[in-house]
Amino acid sequence: ELLEIPIHYYVLVDYDGFTQLVDSIGGVEVDIRGPIRYYDDGEVVFELEEGIQRLLGPEALRYVRYRRGTESDLRRLERQQEFIAGLADQLLEAATITRLPRLARYMEELMETNLPWEDGLRMATVLMHRQARALDIVTLPVKETETGCLPEPEGIREIVAQLFQNPSWSPGGH
Repeated sequence: ELLEIPIHYYVLVDYDGFTQLVDSIGGVEVDIRGPIRYYDDGEVVFELEEGIQRLLGPEALRYVRYRRGTESDLRRLERQQEFIAGLADQLLEAATITRLPRLARYMEELMETNLPWEDGLRMATVLMHRQARALDIVTLPVKETETGCLPEPEGIREIVAQLFQNPSWSPGGH
């Protein structure tokens, strides 16, 4: 409804599937831009120092879910997008043409989707010929409020038009 376009396929990954996926590729390299410390009842529960680090499953999940008390949801979203791009890079490195079917079947066990297996495999093959960083990751425009973020419908319509209604895709376009 929000995007005013049909969503034909979905992929859901729960926390357990996320941690298993990250562990299956030996973790994901992340540039920690500043020290992160999460406390619960005065005890440090989670801590990362600044710099390049390889995060394994449970630590990676804490990292993408972490939000400092004063940090906006948008900063956490940016960190999540950076992590997903790094995860995609790692997956593409692990996925050689000969290993792709086995990796795809393993991933199928970790997620719920209505995307046909053959289509997912075809998409993965196309991605292997591109770098994961070439993927378009778009954040929909929002207005920040005291209680969170609210969508900005006009800005969202503009982005949807740019992404999904490109005139160059029509039969007469170049």
